[in-house]
Amino acid sequence: MLCAFCTMILTEWNWDPRGLHPLDRRHHNTFSDMQKAGNSGCRICWKILQYLNTIPNGFEIATSAPLQITYQLFGSTTDSSLSLRFKVLHGEWVQFKLRVLKTTEVGLGGLRVRGSRVAAPEAKADVEKAISWAERDLKDNPWRVRDCGLDSDHPSSTSDPDVLFLAKRWLDLCQHDHRSCENTNADFYPKRLLDLRNGEPSLVETGGRTLHNPYATLSHCWGQADFLTLTEENLNDLVDGVPLEKLPKSFQDAIEICKWLEIRYLWIDSLCIIQNKRKDDGNWKEHTETVADQDWKEHARSMADIYRNCLLNISIDRASNPHQGAFAERPPGVLDPCSVIIGFRQEKDLQPRWYEKIWRHLKGTRQKSFRNDYFAKFQLFGPLDCLDFINQMPLSRRAWVFQERFMSPRVLHFGTDRIFWECRALCRQEAPGWENQKIAPSEWFFERTDPENLHNVWRNMVSYYNALNLTKPEKDKLVAFASVAQEFEKQMDDNYVVGLFQSELPYSLLWFVIPDKHNFTWSEGQAPSWSWACLNGNESLRLPYESSGAISKILDIEVKYLDEKNKYGGVSSGKLRIKGRMGFCLWDRKKHPKEEHGALVTDIPVTRHAGMSFKKCRMWGYFDTEDDKTSHRDGECAFLLITSNKGLILVETETKGVYKRTGMGALSVESYPLEKFPERDIIIV
Repeated sequence: MLCAFCTMILTEWNWDPRGLHPLDRRHHNTFSDMQKAGNSGCRICWKILQYLNTIPNGFEIATSAPLQITYQLFGSTTDSSLSLRFKVLHGEWVQFKLRVLKTTEVGLGGLRVRGSRVAAPEAKADVEKAISWAERDLKDNPWRVRDCGLDSDHPSSTSDPDVLFLAKRWLDLCQHDHRSCENTNADFYPKRLLDLRNGEPSLVETGGRTLHNPYATLSHCWGQADFLTLTEENLNDLVDGVPLEKLPKSFQDAIEICKWLEIRYLWIDSLCIIQNKRKDDGNWKEHTETVADQDWKEHARSMADIYRNCLLNISIDRASNPHQGAFAERPPGVLDPCSVIIGFRQEKDLQPRWYEKIWRHLKGTRQKSFRNDYFAKFQLFGPLDCLDFINQMPLSRRAWVFQERFMSPRVLHFGTDRIFWECRALCRQEAPGWENQKIAPSEWFFERTDPENLHNVWRNMVSYYNALNLTKPEKDKLVAFASVAQEFEKQMDDNYVVGLFQSELPYSLLWFVIPDKHNFTWSEGQAPSWSWACLNGNESLRLPYESSGAISKILDIEVKYLDEKNKYGGVSSGKLRIKGRMGFCLWDRKKHPKEEHGALVTDIPVTRHAGMSFKKCRMWGYFDTEDDKTSHRDGECAFLLITSNKGLILVETETKGVYKRTGMGALSVESYPLEKFPERDIIIV
């Protein structure tokens, strides 16, 4: 089902010789028109609206100015598909895939043509009718969606019993069929749980007891809203009972979901961990430890077990705060299969290679009536038709949720218009014809029996995690990733040290950021400068893949943890003693004024006072933060070689022989004589 405007975008297509539509064509004249179309069931407009909803203040920005969404259609040389993409806020894209249909079983933009052997005149008449209606509506009602009497079978809300029965069936199938999802300890229970047996939930102190019933966990966005949490003062009251009306909508919905799934216990972080109401004074590492601090440390140490041993994690992806709830209303038809009509131009000689490939593919279909009139039928697949769209939801942008999703054996996602299932065996989604289709498991889950791939998976996860948001990164950067680190340490049989693994040192010190995109900052005391965990930003960073050829040596690592019982949590300090070849480098901005993106070194003196330089030995490099680049612009920095051509850019602190990392660089000449760099024994903090 498409609105009149989207129908005419595709049927009145004027292909240019390059096959690319210029981006000066706007999609709808106003945001109001697009919103009406999406709420009426237009698949394209609805999905653009859902994407805008994932961008902070996306709707407000879209409505504050003339609609600036433009579109582009292009083809592929590798298959017979087309791609239709829309440029939205901040230069981001919403992309749709269009694949050639080989039968006429699916409707045309809201018209259902039944049977796979429909006569050509009938099919042509249906196409002409759809185009005629769209032309009529385009002038006054471009948002109008013609349903043509097509009834949708799916419920109008994800709270419908049919949807929850589907979730229950997925859970039962996983428990019965998936051995890879069974690695849980049935005897483990969190310190506290909500008991949902009675009409009013109550807080239960497990005390290490075996309760003989599984429990679910809840992933949700805290946001900035106020809501009921567990405190030292109300602990006894919540043990007596938790009034449902005092809970935010997301918590009420999670309780309802558990009842449908026949799960007696539920773990919610804000109601099962004592929350500290005390305001931070800026010296949070030194303030007197409270009962809430002690309770938090205890839970932080067991967080991996809490999620690993749950029966199911309920993930409310659609909500940016607990008051928005799990369930979503949806317009008719957005889950139904959708086919569209594409207009083709006759002059095939002017088209690119991918056009010819699609044209040849059409000859093998029963669509001669369309092809002869230069129309073809395609099926539309959008970003909400795959699990990847979950990663764009408000919840998945929060760093705390990363380990919750990764550690849980099963996750039931509540999205903006449907539910998704994710486990270590497969993924599913709610849509007619898709409920039982097994999709490849998400990249969040990895095959634990493949040790050779674990290091690559670890690097990818660190990179992804660094782009996620933390409200208090100075406290939580390492703690929110602790469960993932603990799991990988066990799987790789390695020693974890402040975001790095000992077997990968010193190579893993060569992580770097892409300066053209990042806005990373460094927080004092968050982590030592040699660990990626010292930086905060909204972009991913890169970890090195080197595995041999190190010319430096780690002599000692000394780390002081905030909780000595938890080496995966926060640290108060960290010193790394390393021996390697070291010189000095200079970012000469005068010689290279255009190199604003990093530390471009033109000359490397052997020592500060030797007066010698090697003009042929140049290097490129990246500073870690904008402050580093500003502070050390046109200044001299130390350069410690980790391999024969890559190393760390360092600056000496007030203590002689003690350095802080400021970036990463690489020599442009790998065969440069290493003896020109004298060996040094230094400390990096």
